[in-house]
Amino acid sequence: MNGSSVATVIVDPYADMTIMHPVMAALIVILSISVFRLPRRYAIVPFIIAMNCIPFGQRLYVLGMNFTSLRLLVLFALLRILLRRETAELKLSSLDVVVALYTVVALATHVLQIGTFPSFMAAVGTTLDKLWVYVVVRLFVRDIEDVHLLVRTFAVVSLLICVLLLSESRSGNNSFGVFGGVIESLELRGGRYRAQGPYGHPILAGALWASMLPLVIAHRFRNRKRHGLMYLSGVCIFAIVVLTESSTPLLSLVVALAGSLLYYQRNAVPLMTKTAVAGLGALAIFWWHPIWFL
Repeated sequence: MNGSSVATVIVDPYADMTIMHPVMAALIVILSISVFRLPRRYAIVPFIIAMNCIPFGQRLYVLGMNFTSLRLLVLFALLRILLRRETAELKLSSLDVVVALYTVVALATHVLQIGTFPSFMAAVGTTLDKLWVYVVVRLFVRDIEDVHLLVRTFAVVSLLICVLLLSESRSGNNSFGVFGGVIESLELRGGRYRAQGPYGHPILAGALWASMLPLVIAHRFRNRKRHGLMYLSGVCIFAIVVLTESSTPLLSLVVALAGSLLYYQRNAVPLMTKTAVAGLGALAIFWWHPIWFL
């Protein structure tokens, strides 16, 4: 499979079609009601379950719009936020401004690079997904205890995902393939199956869990009552990354762990950041490849 076909798979090969298994439909209904009914602190849990247990391609195609499971949950979350006026206690932060600027720049860059109307509409949908999900998480996760609840939920889910991906790596069949929305027969790389689970691509599966490992480690040092779960989750996350048979998640894991170690040299981070930006700028000027070639 060449690079362009991989990119197509990662973007959305199931766009503009309805794929909804009855079991997944029932799960989406239960999670949507949970988002609306649970206390604010626990309302983020259904999102974590949905993104890790509902196949990537499950969606409803209505009036030219793709309503994925995540978008359906976001709609319920926004309705809850509006009805309960849960935005009243929050104030605009510098991170909010950065995220807003990022979404605008990313959309403008996409339009300038490709420039077709279908690609523009797809980019708008992706941009809104990022923005609305950020808004929902921002409103539901407000303090350090909320963060630790989020991490504990991911830790528990990692145990299930690890077992399923281990089974996939042995059988060559996607555990979620029976529901539709993901491939049923796994890709081979170097004679080994690339475990994928419910995610859109093995790279996405591995990169997601690689980014969670530093949070699991941090939770272990802060909360000494859950050592066993955090240790087991750390092993499972490492196994998930390896089972995807992808170099990008492995590199993400290395970068995530290296970034975590910078905590002990945090006074030097501003200088390191400025040096990195200057270095990337120099590469962009003098190197014959774009910097993302790295």
